[in-house]
Amino acid sequence: MAGYADPPKSRGRPVGSVSKFGTVRTELEKLNFNPLKDLIGMLGKDETSEKSRVQILTLLVEYSYAKPKPIELDEEAAAAERTRITMSREDLIAIAKGKPSE
Repeated sequence: MAGYADPPKSRGRPVGSVSKFGTVRTELEKLNFNPLKDLIGMLGKDETSEKSRVQILTLLVEYSYAKPKPIELDEEAAAAERTRITMSREDLIAIAKGKPSE
């Protein structure tokens, strides 16, 4: 950490120790438990309800595709869009012919 001569030693897990997540994952691996494989297997079963299939697919799609970035709004373009003047068809035809409308 910048600004500390000696950073505090009580923050976080000690180096090399296993997190709770790591412990659970290790135990599940010992049992040959693979939730992803089980979820995919449930999709093909006739007993799986349509609602459950949608929930499974929704969960899996989050890990299959990147989430789209939020659209950044260009303030200048937004202001121009808000102040856009609508013209009649006749006005547009007159401008196209080079004759300004009255």
